[in-house]
Amino acid sequence: MTATEGVLAGKTALITGVSAGLGRAVATAFVEAGASVVGTARRADQGAKLEAELGTERFAFETADVSRTADCERLVAATVERFGRLDVLVCNAAVRPEPPLMTIEDTDEATWDRVIDTNVKGPFFLAKYALGPMRAQGSGVILTIASTTAAVAVSGMSVYATSKAALAHLTRHIAVEYLDEGVRANTILLGGTATGQQNRTTQAKAATGAPVDAQAMAVPGAPLHDSSEVAKTLVTLASDGASAITGATIAVDHAESAGLWASRYVHLTIDAQRSAG
Repeated sequence: MTATEGVLAGKTALITGVSAGLGRAVATAFVEAGASVVGTARRADQGAKLEAELGTERFAFETADVSRTADCERLVAATVERFGRLDVLVCNAAVRPEPPLMTIEDTDEATWDRVIDTNVKGPFFLAKYALGPMRAQGSGVILTIASTTAAVAVSGMSVYATSKAALAHLTRHIAVEYLDEGVRANTILLGGTATGQQNRTTQAKAATGAPVDAQAMAVPGAPLHDSSEVAKTLVTLASDGASAITGATIAVDHAESAGLWASRYVHLTIDAQRSAG
């Protein structure tokens, strides 16, 4: 028996972006923890594969685009219709500009709209529609997946970082406005995870000549986050055991947002000066 097995028994979750990477891992972890899950993504073929893998008794897939408010409303309604309630909303679906690194001057309106509509408008309206059933039952948890770029500026990632910073503040508003109605909200500042999206960003950094060996620069002995390990953190935050945690921005990033890279830069500089002297 795992540490999280059964901790979400009787709960129902709506999880976005389940076709690959972290979203797929979160959906799997929630089902394993006893929850009933509606997973959603734009790629119906990948959703069907996950549905076949997890079974249909406690998992259902809905094809949707969260940048469309009508789809957000439909997803919440489908979850309540299928499983009778909605206890947890996990806003994971996100997009980055193409290419992933883009200066402010090179960013056009279409790129801005695509990123903001998916990464900010989607979670906002999913929360808007989820709050109804959560308030009616007197409880609920809304978790949003942000990024360390919400706290630390990275050259070439202004649009994506702005969208993630907005999520952190949206979370605080939900926590304050709905505390007395039993609804909790928290944001994860996610560091590097071993996913396809992370790999694409790493490749883009390589093309610019920027440092890219994140694993080599990580905390000694600690690789890039494994998606399944991050998923376990979300299971814990969704459980009743985390009932006192709301309005929080929680870093899961090997101390990146705490100042890891600045610390390493200082020490590398000092070491270089000593070697030169």
